[in-house]
Amino acid sequence: MKILSVNKEINHKYVTNSRWKDALSFWEYDIILLDIRFSNLKIQYDYRDGRYAHDCGFYEYWKLNADIEKRRSEIDDALINGATIFYFTHSTSEDICSSFHKDDHLFLLDKFRLSGNIKNCKCHEVKAKNKIFNNFTLINNGLLFPDCYLEQPDGEPVLFSRAGHTLAVKYQLAEGNLIFIPNFINTAENEEDHINNDQKFIGSLIQIHNYLKNEKSKEIKPIPEWFNKYYISNEKNIKEKITKYSLLLKREQEKITEYDFCKHILIESGIILEDLIFELFRKLSLNVKRGRKDKEDLILEYGNMTGIIEVKGLNKSADLQNTRQLDDWVRNYSKPDNEKKGFLIANTFKNLPLLERTEPSFTSKAIDFSKPTEQCLISTSQLVSWYIDCKKNPDMIKEGIKKMFNTVGVFEDYLDWQNYIQFEE
Repeated sequence: MKILSVNKEINHKYVTNSRWKDALSFWEYDIILLDIRFSNLKIQYDYRDGRYAHDCGFYEYWKLNADIEKRRSEIDDALINGATIFYFTHSTSEDICSSFHKDDHLFLLDKFRLSGNIKNCKCHEVKAKNKIFNNFTLINNGLLFPDCYLEQPDGEPVLFSRAGHTLAVKYQLAEGNLIFIPNFINTAENEEDHINNDQKFIGSLIQIHNYLKNEKSKEIKPIPEWFNKYYISNEKNIKEKITKYSLLLKREQEKITEYDFCKHILIESGIILEDLIFELFRKLSLNVKRGRKDKEDLILEYGNMTGIIEVKGLNKSADLQNTRQLDDWVRNYSKPDNEKKGFLIANTFKNLPLLERTEPSFTSKAIDFSKPTEQCLISTSQLVSWYIDCKKNPDMIKEGIKKMFNTVGVFEDYLDWQNYIQFEE
C-alpha cells in the first residue's frame, strides 16, 4: 500500500509526505491526500487568460502552470490505475477549489467537470449513512473540522452535518474514486497520542479505499464488442427474434402513445388542451399557429380561409358567453383577402366518463348565437373521432376541414363517438 500526502504532514509507515513542488509523481500511489490551499501556494486565478499565477516573474508564472498541467495528468493516471484521492475541503477564502461549477476553471480538477458549490459553515458533528464512512467518523471523532459544506454536488454524498448539509462527497472516476472530505487536524498534545491519531486516520482511509476497490471488483465486466461476432448454440436466432419483436413492440407502443394523446384531449382544459389541439392539427399536416396574446387560442389557415379558434375545457355545456367571446376575436382579427370563420372547440363535462356526458355540448342560446355569426361549434369527442378517421383514411382530412368551414352551428359529422371509441367493462 503506497500513500502520498501532499501538503499535510502525516506520521505513518505507508505515507510519503510531499509538497506541491516536489518531484514525486501522483500516478504510482494507491491513496493520495491533497491539502491544496491559497495560504499554501499563494496562487490566484487570472481571468484574462485562464491561468493560475502568484506574484512572480514570467518564468515562474510559466513553470507554475506547467506544474499544474503535469499534476492534472498525474491525477488522471492515478484514477485510471484505481487510486482513491482524498481532497480536503476548506472555506472559500482558502480553497482553490472553492467552486466547482461545470463551466468554471478548477485548479486541479477542472477536467472532470464536477458540479456544485462550497459554502462556509461551522459544525462540530459529522454523521454518515454508509457503514464504512460511519466507521471513519467514529475512528476520527474530534479530529474532523469541517468549515464548509458542498451545496448540490452531483456526486454521492457520504458525510453530513447535523443540519443535513453535505460535508463529504464521492465521485467514481475511471477506475478510482475522488472524495471531498472535511479537514483532518491532529490536535493531540503529546507525541504518542499524535502518532496514534495519525495511524488511526490513515487506517480509516485504507478501509475506505479497500471497501471501494472490493465494490468495484464485484462489478461484472462488460462483454467486449468483438464478442458480438461469436454465437453460442442458437443465440443468433434468439437475438434476431428479440430485435424483430422489439421493433414490433416499439410500433405498438407508438400506437398506445397515440391513443393516450386522444384520451387527454377528452379530459384536459386550459393551456394543456390548447396545446393538444394545436398538436392534433399539426399531426394532420394542417397550417395551424398560436393565436394572438389574450385573444383567440389558435389560428388555422386553409386555402383562402382563416379559422379563428377558441378552445374551452368545461364542466358543463358551452354557452352564450363562449360564442360571444369567439365573435369578439373574429371581428377583431384582420387579414386581407381571406375569409374569416370562428370555431368553438369545447371539451364539455370533462371530468365525467364519456358515457355519462349525456347533456348537449352546446346550449340552445350558444347555438342560436352561432348561426348569424356563422360559427362552427364542435366538441372534442367529434374532433377526436375525426382525427381517428383521418389516421385510417387521410382523404378525410381535406373533406373534414371543408365541412367544418362550411358548417354554421353545430358540426353534424362524428356525433357518435362510440363508432371510434369502444367501452368495455
